[in-house]
Amino acid sequence: TEDDLDAIAVTQGPGLIASLHIGTETAKTLALAWHKPLLPIHHVEAHLYANFIGKQSFDFPTIVLTVSGGHTALYLMRGHGQLELVGETIDDAAGEAFDKGAQLMNLGYPGGPLISAEAEKWQGLKNPKYSEIKLPRPLLGKPNFDFSFSGLKTALLYALQKDKDWRKRIPEYSFELQEAIVETLVKKTIKAAEKYQVKTILLAGGVSANKRLRQYLIDYANKKLPGIMVNVPELTYTTDNAAMVGACAYYKLKAGKKTANSATIKAEPNLEL
Repeated sequence: TEDDLDAIAVTQGPGLIASLHIGTETAKTLALAWHKPLLPIHHVEAHLYANFIGKQSFDFPTIVLTVSGGHTALYLMRGHGQLELVGETIDDAAGEAFDKGAQLMNLGYPGGPLISAEAEKWQGLKNPKYSEIKLPRPLLGKPNFDFSFSGLKTALLYALQKDKDWRKRIPEYSFELQEAIVETLVKKTIKAAEKYQVKTILLAGGVSANKRLRQYLIDYANKKLPGIMVNVPELTYTTDNAAMVGACAYYKLKAGKKTANSATIKAEPNLEL
């Protein structure tokens, strides 16, 4: 019941304005009716806290790779509520690259699970260490921590146009596309972890459900940075969910974050973190 609640948390943004508006207005109404404080939460930060559900707090500082259809970024987290953006995509997000790749190969939507399933077919058939198809790893050799995936989509388009038999090789193309995305994400993350001498690496966002990404991150971190803890969220909490919003609010309140005046809270589709 409402008597069991200390506060109400709601996603303020970013996202679709209609969904955000319904959520914020409902939360404001409940806060007023139940006389509860209200805490607005950033959607991307909430994804980060999916890692904390059912877990004890991690040692700081930590580097967080946040990957979704709309966001791809690296955050340095020095403590709860202390986030610093250290790298982000300059064009498409990784999730968009999966979606566009799947679209180019007529696989459907959403692209991430479909590309992953096709890639597993290739691995099952050939059990390869690599593919004969070669796609670029954008910005991987650059000294910064930014990402770029629009060129990868273009490279895939050109490769398909040059290959008259590409429809027979969809599992192999999917395998190489996934490898290009995952390798870029992971190696940039490890490079950032080395620079900032973090104690923990966290993965967050909808694309964190990708099995190859999860395993590659764990394996590569253990190889390059043995002793550093790597955590990936439970699959149940990788998609948008209320639990991660509540977890984020819990740790904010625990760290002394003050609640907001519900009258001032409004949906912000382009809210920055």
